[in-house]
Amino acid sequence: MSDNHAERTEAERSELTRYARFAVEQMPLARRDGGTVHAQYIRPADAVVVLPMFANRDVMMIRNHRFAVGLELWELPAGTIDPGEDPLVCAHRELEEETGYAAVIMEPVTDFVTCPGLCTERIYAYMARDLTASEQKLDQTEQIVPERVSWERAMSMVQDGTIRDAKTIATLLFAECFLRQELG
Repeated sequence: MSDNHAERTEAERSELTRYARFAVEQMPLARRDGGTVHAQYIRPADAVVVLPMFANRDVMMIRNHRFAVGLELWELPAGTIDPGEDPLVCAHRELEEETGYAAVIMEPVTDFVTCPGLCTERIYAYMARDLTASEQKLDQTEQIVPERVSWERAMSMVQDGTIRDAKTIATLLFAECFLRQELG
């Protein structure tokens, strides 16, 4: 797509409503028959997900109560990027807040869009290494329990459906490929 197209479509977007965590917007889309339809979508802030890995390849995961689905999910630590915040800074902050660990090394792994038919969210995935115990600093509404699991168990949890969170599944599977290359 040309830059001109991106500028034109950005100018045609309009906000329908705004909430604390996201806005609902719409933009006109050309139909194949020459007509136009207005498509609505959600514009949340972008986010990070962190894969905290110990030297023996154990992973620090979290069990996180998610009110929207009414479930406690196995996840990797993650969080929303504040306006103007660098994703790397957010990754360090979220790791410590949710797990009580800090990382000396925070490597970018990949980034991905979560649900491009419905929202604009982009998630930046990082691998945290050289971990040291710190202090968990949860928000008032968070119900998060960190738990260290082996890499083999994490992969088994993806395969058997124990891990149901998409950002966690995507990051773990991408990291599996990354680690295979690293190990040769």
